Amino acid sequence: MLSIIIHSIKILFRFMDFEKKSDYYFILFINVVIVGSIFSIPVYLDYVLLIKLHNELLSVSISIITYGLLLFFFASAILLIKEMMNFFIAFIDKKNRLFIKKNFNRKYYENTMKLDSEDDIKSQLYENDMSYPLRRLYKGIHYRYYSQDGEKFEEIACMFNKLFYKRLICSKEHVKKKILWLLMTLLTTIVTTIYLLIKYFTDFQFFYVSIIILIIHNIYYFLSVGIFSMVIGTIYKENLKVKLLILRFLKKKI
Repeated sequence: MLSIIIHSIKILFRFMDFEKKSDYYFILFINVVIVGSIFSIPVYLDYVLLIKLHNELLSVSISIITYGLLLFFFASAILLIKEMMNFFIAFIDKKNRLFIKKNFNRKYYENTMKLDSEDDIKSQLYENDMSYPLRRLYKGIHYRYYSQDGEKFEEIACMFNKLFYKRLICSKEHVKKKILWLLMTLLTTIVTTIYLLIKYFTDFQFFYVSIIILIIHNIYYFLSVGIFSMVIGTIYKENLKVKLLILRFLKKKI
């Protein structure tokens, strides 16, 4: 069993470029844990509401719809965080052509070594490799690989360096939709809290109230997914512009 685990880890490290993506994976993992903790609240509340439904068929149907929408909501939140981080790797081949790396396979570098030539060291001493116009917003790490024939390959790992949530808060795009989402969140929270308080302090039992609250939750999840998808689309286009700007700048330096 231990050998299987070790072999699996080796395969994972072989094909997933953890060296360049360690910061990205760590930050993404922390945010997934935080968002997952927040989402555990509606998961529990919906469960409490669903167990009040005595009709088994109705309970199963609403459960599938509710947790399906909640899963899409969670996925859209994680995707939004991923887009706001805007991690990417610029690849420079031996012909000095620039690309954005689209996969994480390390097998390409099996016959290369990570080295620094004299010119590379001078570049690190006297020049900032990432001195492009967005250096205050993005951080970048430069990697240089040499084959046995002396062919040089370069990669520059870039990621949004500031508190990336500011991109969502300070962006002028979709302001009305973001305000609408905040109001929806506040209203849904208030309605649910009032219902739970009444239920806790009284013996109030009304079958249709649980269904109404669940419907409100489902509408909230559905609209949230729509709003998040619009914001993600806008940030995705902004990320493409950033990648293009950085590639153009690096091309001038080659």
